[in-house]
Amino acid sequence: MPKEPMSEFDIHRAYLDQFKSDFSAFLKFRSEELKCGGRMILTLLYNDSFHATSPGEPALLVIKDMISEGLIEESKLKSSNFPIYAPYVDEVKQVIEREGSFDIHQLETFHISWLEGFVENDNEGLDKYARGKYVTRHVRAVGESLLSSICGDDAIVEEIYRRFAIKVTDEILEKGRGAFANLLISLVEKILHMNGGEGENSYANNSLAQKEAIVKAKPLLEQSLNDLYCNGFPDCITVADMGCSSGPNALLPTWEAIDSLDKICNRLNRKPPALHSFLNDLPGSDFNTVFKSLPSFYERLRTEKGHESGSCFVAAAPGSFHARLFPPNFLDFSDFSAFLKFRSEELKCGGRMILTLLYNDSFHSTSPAEPAMLGSIEESKLKSSNFPIYTPYVDEVKQVIEREGSFDILQLETFHVSWLEGFVENDNEGLDKYARGKHVTRLVRAVVESLVSSICGDDAIAEEIYRRYEIKVTDEILEKGRGAFANLLISLVKK
Repeated sequence: MPKEPMSEFDIHRAYLDQFKSDFSAFLKFRSEELKCGGRMILTLLYNDSFHATSPGEPALLVIKDMISEGLIEESKLKSSNFPIYAPYVDEVKQVIEREGSFDIHQLETFHISWLEGFVENDNEGLDKYARGKYVTRHVRAVGESLLSSICGDDAIVEEIYRRFAIKVTDEILEKGRGAFANLLISLVEKILHMNGGEGENSYANNSLAQKEAIVKAKPLLEQSLNDLYCNGFPDCITVADMGCSSGPNALLPTWEAIDSLDKICNRLNRKPPALHSFLNDLPGSDFNTVFKSLPSFYERLRTEKGHESGSCFVAAAPGSFHARLFPPNFLDFSDFSAFLKFRSEELKCGGRMILTLLYNDSFHSTSPAEPAMLGSIEESKLKSSNFPIYTPYVDEVKQVIEREGSFDILQLETFHVSWLEGFVENDNEGLDKYARGKHVTRLVRAVVESLVSSICGDDAIAEEIYRRYEIKVTDEILEKGRGAFANLLISLVKK
């Protein structure tokens, strides 16, 4: 029984599926080649049937006419793959989002006339089809090798282009149409960021352990600000929180800085200086949630501290703190940093920096990464991925600071924060053996979910990793009385 011809819908679906497959593969391989946070700009033709016409449309009409006249064998056309598909904008965006390696930084559309660069001379003015021939030359320069391989006859190819010039003139250019619809996209490779929003797995609802670390750092913060302020009594102090993320902790270091300065100035009977606070995190972080909380933050300043408008200025500085973020000699104080060289260039001479980071204390604590590494995932994916997870030993941290040479260590402390910080077992959870493991999993997931998803590329696999993780955390760590974040707290001064 002969096979029924494909419908127009089926043909479009086949081309769309091929586009999705090809474009996804293109994005995947580019993401492997680009550095973390690298940029890519794409220009491609898209389907804008309201304002533009694809050159493929008149070409297919010509070929269909010649098939009906018996000049081209239909079987040749059906067995050939035309790599010509102009996707809709939404189709392009869907592929980028589903492939998952890139964020869309900017997306624009523009049109270029088919007659761009066409100048009509005296001889061509007598030729009705001069413009159509001009367009044909452009199309031919791109597609002739493909068409020749399908037709296998130079005379047939010449006839296709002759008819194409006529059809383009009569049915498109004469009607004032004929433009290439171009899509211009700026992409940035996704990098690790905390889960945004306010859902169950968001960083905002799973960051009590991080809050405890900030609170532990307050005495060092107060001492550093005291030394800075008493050395010249500046009218404004500029601080930066490197790695602020989102949620309730984002503005906590700023509040603690204001509180410390108030205490210092009350003791000295001086008016507190203005505070300029920069919040830094990766571009993918949920800064919108932070900014939505600013009105209530300023209102709290007014009611609890008596601060009027203009005493505190909060701004964002998106970007990786492994590169420069600020002008030279700009900052008085940096709350968190992992890259000494760039911070030393940004800090003023005598500027202070407090670091809080996880360290390796294998005798008293366990890194959350250990049980995660024992999950179910293709080894090749794991090997080709960059896990920015390393907990150094204290001596390793000290060696890096001393060798880099920009800072002196004023103070160094260690402390532990339980993985179960903030966990309250209710009646229902008391019946669930793995309730504590699920709590820990939410903490870890809020931080690394974007990274795990980009590696797995499959939501089902990611969910299975988290399911196994909560079991392993419970059975092999929490049940043995372990499970704590080992934190290193360091106060530095720029030499």
